[in-house]
Amino acid sequence: MDDEPVLRFIHNSDMHDYLKGTFLLTLAISGNFIAELQGCGTRRILLKSIVSKHIIAFFILYFALDLFSDTHPHPIETLRKTCIIYILFLLFMKLPVINTIIIFILLTISYIIMANIDYYEHIKNNSKDIPDDLDIKNIQLKLNKYKRIQSILTLIIIILIIISFIYYGYKKYLKYGSQQSFSIYKLIIGERGGQCNK
Repeated sequence: MDDEPVLRFIHNSDMHDYLKGTFLLTLAISGNFIAELQGCGTRRILLKSIVSKHIIAFFILYFALDLFSDTHPHPIETLRKTCIIYILFLLFMKLPVINTIIIFILLTISYIIMANIDYYEHIKNNSKDIPDDLDIKNIQLKLNKYKRIQSILTLIIIILIIISFIYYGYKKYLKYGSQQSFSIYKLIIGERGGQCNK
């Protein structure tokens, strides 16, 4: 992986943690059906304040990254990763539906590729686990191929999220900007009650 500097950066940026964090946060937010298990006071706060929902989601992500990290990074490093993932998550959640579906499919493919990378890294480091039809050279070739695909796919996902969000924001500005009801803050953070406008 000595080609392009951008792809090298993406590969070396703990993408595995980013991908796991994004999936976990998406699943946590999608699992909204357990709200009734919380106390009434907590539910009232969460119902009235969109910011409190974001704070809870941010800390779910932070603790998940810390808990499921293969390494033991400094807490500031975990906080940095959490911020990056949460910003991408906020943008991802504000995309047109078709773009969200496409990016979610790409994230799923990316996760499967990452699982292959983990598998080949494991068997490369544990010679007793190497299947008969593979040798170290073939394993390294597969690893390089998967890592390159993973890096390119990650770059595509990030670019698609940013472009799709800009497009979505522009459409909302055209729709609400003239009425002075458009706000970048509301676009990114959302509104209390989470009402979806058509």
